[in-house]
Amino acid sequence: MGLDMMDIVFRLERRFGVRLEIANFDHLRDPRRTDLTAGELFDVVSSSIQAVGRPVPANCWNGVRLELAKVLYVSPLGIRRESRLSGDLGMS
Repeated sequence: MGLDMMDIVFRLERRFGVRLEIANFDHLRDPRRTDLTAGELFDVVSSSIQAVGRPVPANCWNGVRLELAKVLYVSPLGIRRESRLSGDLGMS
């Protein structure tokens, strides 16, 4: 996990009060995959919130987009579910 991803995970954990373990991303690991999408990251956050017995906040997607935008220095308005974190948003 690169520094940008570590920063994103830390910010999302703080914002939503959940732990995002490496195991949360295991279903996304495939040797043929090259990039995680913003939507997949949102799904991991949503699942983690539900796993602790809380409803997913209505503003969850916007919160994920804002944290991605802060770390990757992009506009949150340009982040879509299909946006690839590295390929489209410049995560290193």
